[in-house]
Amino acid sequence: ITGCYNCFITGWERVMEQRKDKEKILSAGTLIFVACWAAYCASYLGRINYTAALTAIVADGVFSKSHAGFIGTVYFFCYGAGQIFSGILGDRVSPYKMIGAGLAGTVCANIIMPLCSSSYITMSIIWGLNGIVQSMLWTPILYIISNILPEEQRSRACLHIASSFPIGSLLSYVISAAAIKFASWHFAFYIPAGIITCVLVFWCICAKKTSKILGKGEKPSLPVHENTGEKISLGKLFMISGASVICVGVLVQGMLKDGVSSWVPTLITEKYDVSASFSLLLSAIMPIINLSGAWIGTKLYEKVFRLNEAATSAFGFAMTLIPLTGIVFVGKYPIAICVILLALFTTIIAAMNHLLMTLIPVHFAKFGRASTVGGIFNCCTYIGSAISTYGFGAVSEKFGWTATVIFWIILGAIGVAVCAVPMRRYGRFANGSGNKK
Repeated sequence: ITGCYNCFITGWERVMEQRKDKEKILSAGTLIFVACWAAYCASYLGRINYTAALTAIVADGVFSKSHAGFIGTVYFFCYGAGQIFSGILGDRVSPYKMIGAGLAGTVCANIIMPLCSSSYITMSIIWGLNGIVQSMLWTPILYIISNILPEEQRSRACLHIASSFPIGSLLSYVISAAAIKFASWHFAFYIPAGIITCVLVFWCICAKKTSKILGKGEKPSLPVHENTGEKISLGKLFMISGASVICVGVLVQGMLKDGVSSWVPTLITEKYDVSASFSLLLSAIMPIINLSGAWIGTKLYEKVFRLNEAATSAFGFAMTLIPLTGIVFVGKYPIAICVILLALFTTIIAAMNHLLMTLIPVHFAKFGRASTVGGIFNCCTYIGSAISTYGFGAVSEKFGWTATVIFWIILGAIGVAVCAVPMRRYGRFANGSGNKK
């Protein structure tokens, strides 16, 4: 009897100890996710602030519109190009150190930026460097979510990280507007620098505490076929999964996401003769509406399309054709309808951005390539952004807004095709049955 009692007590103590360890791991997972969310949200304060302050910079006669626009273009290209390098690096070095370095670089760039207002070339270099250091944030965050977080927390983390984009954008517009109204455009950079510094300190504390509990994640030198143990090159992995074709969809999504969002407010201003401040208000309100995009996309992905992001994205591209077709006739109906169409479009694009930029790369974690694929996809979307921001403006000047919106509809149709073609192959890859090919 005594032996049985001792055995029971020992077993009970082990169970309680394991439960405490599990709770400790889950608490650490929650903490590091909160830190990741804060880091990426804060990064938007140090990137969107230039766009928000652009009007004031031009109005103060600091630079011409072309010079001011050139600075933004340099950022897009540097950020996009840096994504590939950071993606590859993110699968090989500590994600904790990469995020810390990215935040520190963002702080430095935002402090230096207003001090270089005498030369647009110097500001272009500084803001380009800001793009490079900010490219070091998203891919290691993907790595942490897919490799370091406890498995039961990963799906929720993928959903909730999406809210950091619109909230960061909204805060950036609010802070920049307040800084310009009560001080000067210089403080649209200084204030975010101070906030990001606080987030950096928080990140360092969380990283040090949680890395001891969760570890730093395994970093294989090459992806390994999970069924046969055979090493697979990145190119072959892209062919097996269909990601090589989906990349085109990512590029189109980037063109529509930033291109349409950038130019529709101008279109509304010209067609309805409203003030420029109304367009800025639209830019600030849309991120709030778009918060529902990731949730809607996830529900469709889980309930309707059987965990196939490619099929869900093809459906999303098809749905964008509805509001885009309505925008063709802008000016012929009340402005409220146009705003509703824009809100519908941006919400659908937000859902697709979540599917393409977050959920798909996570599937490559089992091959040690989550960060790399995330970097390549992010590079594609920002190349699309850089092309469309100026390309759509040039098309509208030469052919008019009707032709421009028809071009957007054509892009949406291309998006449907490039996501629909590989959806069966990708579906087999995502659920594991396609890895044999």
